[in-house]
Amino acid sequence: MRLPTHVVPTREEGFTLTEALIGILIIGIVFTAMAALFVGGIRSVQDSKSRTLATSIGQRHMETIRNLPYDSIGVAGGWPDGILEATQTVTESDATFTMTTTVQYIDDPFDGLVTDPASPDVFPWDYKRVQVELQSVDVQSVNPIILTSHFAPDGIESEDNRGTLLVHVIDANGTAVSGATVHVTNGDPVVDASQLSDVNGDVFFYALQPDNEGYHIEVTKEGYSSAQTYTVDLNPASATYNPNPDPADASIVVGEVTEITFAIDLTSTLTLSTVAGTFSSEWIVNTDEGSEDQIDPVMTLVTGDEVLFGWNDFRNNKWNTYSQEWDVSDQTPGWEVDLQADGQANQAAPTIAVDSEQNVFLGWTDDRNGNLDVYLKKFDSLGTDLWNGPKKVLTNANAADQQNPWVTADKDTGCAVVWNDDRDDEGDIYLQRCNAVGDYTLVQEARIDQAPTGSAQTNPQVVRDHTAEQPVEGGEEGETEPIDEFYVAWQDARNGDDDIYLHRVDTVGSGLWGNNQRAHVDAAATGSTQTDAQLLVLGSGDPVVAWHDDRNDAGDIYLQRFEKETGAPVYGVDVLIGHAPAGTTQSQPAIAALSDDRIVVTWIDDRNGDPDVYATMINGDGTEHWDHDKLVSRDASGADQANPDVVVLDDGLGTVVFSWADQRNGDWDIYAATLDDNGTLVAVPNVPVIVRGSKTIGSYPNGAPPPDNLPIYKYEELHQTDANGQLTITGLEWDTYDVEAQAPFTLNQSTPALPASLLPNSSLDVQLNVQ
Repeated sequence: MRLPTHVVPTREEGFTLTEALIGILIIGIVFTAMAALFVGGIRSVQDSKSRTLATSIGQRHMETIRNLPYDSIGVAGGWPDGILEATQTVTESDATFTMTTTVQYIDDPFDGLVTDPASPDVFPWDYKRVQVELQSVDVQSVNPIILTSHFAPDGIESEDNRGTLLVHVIDANGTAVSGATVHVTNGDPVVDASQLSDVNGDVFFYALQPDNEGYHIEVTKEGYSSAQTYTVDLNPASATYNPNPDPADASIVVGEVTEITFAIDLTSTLTLSTVAGTFSSEWIVNTDEGSEDQIDPVMTLVTGDEVLFGWNDFRNNKWNTYSQEWDVSDQTPGWEVDLQADGQANQAAPTIAVDSEQNVFLGWTDDRNGNLDVYLKKFDSLGTDLWNGPKKVLTNANAADQQNPWVTADKDTGCAVVWNDDRDDEGDIYLQRCNAVGDYTLVQEARIDQAPTGSAQTNPQVVRDHTAEQPVEGGEEGETEPIDEFYVAWQDARNGDDDIYLHRVDTVGSGLWGNNQRAHVDAAATGSTQTDAQLLVLGSGDPVVAWHDDRNDAGDIYLQRFEKETGAPVYGVDVLIGHAPAGTTQSQPAIAALSDDRIVVTWIDDRNGDPDVYATMINGDGTEHWDHDKLVSRDASGADQANPDVVVLDDGLGTVVFSWADQRNGDWDIYAATLDDNGTLVAVPNVPVIVRGSKTIGSYPNGAPPPDNLPIYKYEELHQTDANGQLTITGLEWDTYDVEAQAPFTLNQSTPALPASLLPNSSLDVQLNVQ
């Protein structure tokens, strides 16, 4: 029986795709590893050959140095100086290397160190250390080959006719500065060497030949200020004229160490901006075309932009009181000619006020009766006389002198007037009332001061308290009506020196505070002189008094506010007005209030060497509103200005109007200008300024007796602000800097105050208020 035949399937020959890829990958890895080993071997051989070749080159170079004279072993331009090149490019056997050679003196501790405090080594250049470094240009991965060797002179310390220079480099805090380049030069003996300060800020220059003030030293570092010694220059025409330099170029003495310390630090930036307040152009108030004098201006607001000016005028060869109304918004006069109050001679001390119907009270002192009397005249806004001529103020002392009047309008269309009167002694303060038609309503004028007989009270001012009111008789509960109550301030000598006093009085001049109130509250003011009282009332009804005060120097302006009901001072101390330098004089104050109780103060100031008009603004609480003083009068001729006054317009903008007497035209005229209440500052372009540090580098004689030396400043440069009033100075050394505006500009004030301190690695912005 035959068995069935089974056919066994057989496998096809070859590999699958996956097996092929795996095989290829394995082969690739093997070949890559073999290639890496091969390349590494080649690189190792190259590195070894490079190091061997570099070592050979370095050794041969070192052998060349050994064959040099000892004095020649040094780097050209380094210290010690010599004939070796600091850096060379060497090519040999198709390989290129950068070879760097450094040489330095070594102070061996075997015989003591130059820095030993007890017994310093006076010859600290024991031997020279030479270091040769080779770096492959072709194979950057190879570490450099460094060879070092020492070279001693033929005789131990044979250069014994030399000295040592030790330079310390520190920063502004006295901390060591490393990495600073110290460059030393001398023309004879020739030295031109540079080294970097070490971690201690020190650099040694050994074996220098002796010379008196012959070694010039400069210290620099990137991003730092620089320092140096200075060479004596006796030629006054030279740009480097410096007969007494400090520090002078260094001296080297045989066997001694000359030590000099230089301070450098990171540089800083100073930014200056030149600005000015938005004053209007100035204009002359008096409209005459003659050359006679106009002085003693006063002002009062009529309405809106209308201001009435009064002054004393000599145009007719006698002193008369004149006035003129101006629309200050467009600087046009309201009347064709200035209005003469009266033709009588010897008039003085003009005063002016406006009632509720815009009628004007004009007052003055007049000697037409053989003694001094006070006169008042009333006219409307067109200049029409409402009283048919001036009226003498009614008093019970016709034979005595009444002078220095001040007038204020009452709640209706009458007025109150005060003056100083010598009927009993050197002067007392009196008050009289008048109605709308010129009748004086007090049968007996009221005496305001309570000073003892024999002392002088002078120069009063009076203002109405516009907040005073009383219940309406028969009216509704809480219904009130205005009444006339007044504040009076004056100059008073009852304590042996002049003080300022004030009082609150009712409609007939009877006192409401009980006692006169002395204006100043500071104990430091006791015994000094206070004069020129100026008075206003704030919106709250509180009075404010300003005055001239000599407690500190020739005179400052002070101010104090008082509580209306009690007369108690509001400010804990008297408020010093302005930022004038010590030793200058501020006088003749005038004040005005804005609706929010801010106070404008103006005065005469001699900080620029001649009397100018300045102003500032303070808040009702006595703090500064403007952080600078403003120069109001912008005359550049150096002429005098005097007797400023100030009012605030009722224009909704708080515009301030200033007036003053001005001599710039050769005779005295009345000038005026306006300023917005915020003291807005605008850029002033192209202002030349001198920026000066406080550090000096020497001095020179002033050339006139008594003999004195004038400083030579390290930094004193003329700059100019750009078209936007900006100037940025970079790279400045830390110092205290001052700035001087150059003609035709003057510097009124700076923020912050100058001189200002510029710290290392800092920026400082200074705003210069110029005119």
